[in-house]
Amino acid sequence: MTGPGHILIVDDDTAFLRIYREIFENEGLRVTTAQSTTDVTGELEAHGPELDVVLLDQKLQGPGGLDSGLDLIGDVGRL
Repeated sequence: MTGPGHILIVDDDTAFLRIYREIFENEGLRVTTAQSTTDVTGELEAHGPELDVVLLDQKLQGPGGLDSGLDLIGDVGRL
C-alpha cells in the first residue's frame, strides 16, 4: 500500500498557499509549499523523489524583483 499523494505548491501569495494547502490536505494529500525560487530548490532537494505533483506559479516575486517560475521547470523535470 502506498501513502497519500505528495504535492508541492509554489506561489508567492501566502493566501493562495494557505487556501490550497487546506483544500488538498482535506483531500488526504501531503502538501509542501514554497514561496521563492530558493525555497523551491530546497524543497526539491529534500522531497524531490517523493513528489507526485508540482503546481508552479509562472511569476514569482524574488528578492531582486520578478523571477520566472517557468525557469524552475527544468529543475522539476530532473526529479
